[in-house]
Amino acid sequence: MGFFEDLSATVNRGLDDASRMADNAGAKFKLAEAKRRRREAMADYGESMFEAYSQEPTFAQGREELIAAVAKIDEEIAAIQAKIDENERRTAEKKTVLSCPTCGATLAEGVNFCSNCGTAIAYEPPAEPAQPVEPQQPAQPQQPAATVDFEVVDNPETQA
Repeated sequence: MGFFEDLSATVNRGLDDASRMADNAGAKFKLAEAKRRRREAMADYGESMFEAYSQEPTFAQGREELIAAVAKIDEEIAAIQAKIDENERRTAEKKTVLSCPTCGATLAEGVNFCSNCGTAIAYEPPAEPAQPVEPQQPAQPQQPAATVDFEVVDNPETQA
């Protein structure tokens, strides 16, 4: 029976080693996460201190280059954000709105039939911006495929 006792002891040592390695890996992960949270807290603290004291002459003394570098980065951030805002504004203004030529219902882009009246839809982009399509009464319950003009309209969400 000595062989099985030795085998059992070896397996138990291996399990203990594996358990310690798993515990160590978990502890290392928790340590890295705690260090990351500390870096974020220190960055927030430093930013709050900078905002609070950068205009104080005694604080600014000897830190002029750092303060100027932060101001330059802030200007860059503002310019990039302005470009993003302008692009988003332009995109919102140019939203394409499709209307059914038969009943005037708003259509999702790419649909083949009007979900309101069932009119078959064929898309042809206009050469120039079209005037709003007036709702028409259908002559028959369902007409042959109609052409939908794209209309550029102001997005009410962008108007304030």
